[in-house]
Amino acid sequence: MEKPAALREAIQAALPEFKTDPDRLRIYVDGGEIEPARGTLSHKTAYTLNLFAQEIAKDKLTRLNIAIIHWLQRNQPDILNPGTNGNKAYTFEAEPLTSDVWDVLIQLKLTENILVRMDDKGRLNIKTKAEPQYDLEDVLGQYAAALGVPNDNQIGG
Repeated sequence: MEKPAALREAIQAALPEFKTDPDRLRIYVDGGEIEPARGTLSHKTAYTLNLFAQEIAKDKLTRLNIAIIHWLQRNQPDILNPGTNGNKAYTFEAEPLTSDVWDVLIQLKLTENILVRMDDKGRLNIKTKAEPQYDLEDVLGQYAAALGVPNDNQIGG
């Protein structure tokens, strides 16, 4: 699974306090399922990614959501399509610790398509299939700059 680490990196780029103190950003997976492709070793991995952001300043909650949506646009774009998941990209629960500090649990239903091919020497080549990319640079660049969220060039696309 590559997406959990990639999402962590994107959030840490947008909210450096989670890079400085990485223990405040816990990521774990549950509800995992494997959907094998018929007649091949390729498969789809589906799971719920749970992201627990601890002690996040209330004024940073929106930036956290922007960073996640920005990441989803590149790494799980189907989740943002109208009609997918009842028009809900992800769910969350939040607990105020003080009037200005919150703990937030965000749950995203993600998938990764794994391609498995055998080469001419009988070795397995295993690759995670890239998500389809859409030309969002104009929109993302504008919003990223306006809201202080790193653009693709800053967070590694």
